[in-house]
Amino acid sequence: MQNKINKYDNIVKELKGIYVAKNSDYGSSVSDTYNKFGDVSFMVRITDKINRATTLLQNNDRKVHDEKIEDTIKDMINYGILWLIEREENIDKIG
Repeated sequence: MQNKINKYDNIVKELKGIYVAKNSDYGSSVSDTYNKFGDVSFMVRITDKINRATTLLQNNDRKVHDEKIEDTIKDMINYGILWLIEREENIDKIG
């Protein structure tokens, strides 16, 4: 069990690094979109990632070889965390 806890911790650290890097590159685009469109903005982003994951898993003849299913999964997780943060920060607006 300890091995899985260590793996979990490592993944969380990696997710944080991805978030920090992307936030540096893209700024507050996630918050801005949430402020304009609310929860549906995250539903759309996560649905896009689910569609990408489906394509990656079903298509064995891909032309882009540096795109990994693991990257898409990490993006979905980070969007889920960011969604929770936006809801918490905007609790007065969403009721």
